[in-house]
Amino acid sequence: FTLVTDAARLTVGDSILIAYENFVMGTDAGNFRNKTDMMTSNGKVTHLAADAQKILLEAGVVEGTFAFNVGDGYLAAKSSSSNHITTATEIDANGSWTITIGNEALAVIKAQGDKTRNTLQYNTSSPRFSCYTGSQKSVNIYAKSPVATGIDSKTTDEESFDVYSLTGNI
Repeated sequence: FTLVTDAARLTVGDSILIAYENFVMGTDAGNFRNKTDMMTSNGKVTHLAADAQKILLEAGVVEGTFAFNVGDGYLAAKSSSSNHITTATEIDANGSWTITIGNEALAVIKAQGDKTRNTLQYNTSSPRFSCYTGSQKSVNIYAKSPVATGIDSKTTDEESFDVYSLTGNI
């Protein structure tokens, strides 16, 4: 995973981490996400705790947004008047997020729908990741793009076919 300094680098299919300093978003704790440990060097993650939340970027339902697939659902702002984040079973506007990245690679991750007051931030006084109105700490995003294998897959209606190695042998 590499530190993202430009939101235009993020694409559907990327795997991301949401982090603050040496902490990364971890497991679901009801209305917030736990923190867990990570280490970085030169903008790359060098150690990641087993309970770190790897997020798969998908297209959000609002144009130009991302949905955060956490394996058992999608991160979504839970309330327009409280600091809660939830795991929703389906993507909706509140689970569609805009991402902008500014100075020092600080990300503003803002919920859409009727929960646009919510930005995903880190709370240092109650160590956790959740939605806030701007009073907590901005986060960083680390991303890993899918690895291209260079192997194309082909489909055929035939029952058998020959497979050749790179040297031309069957």
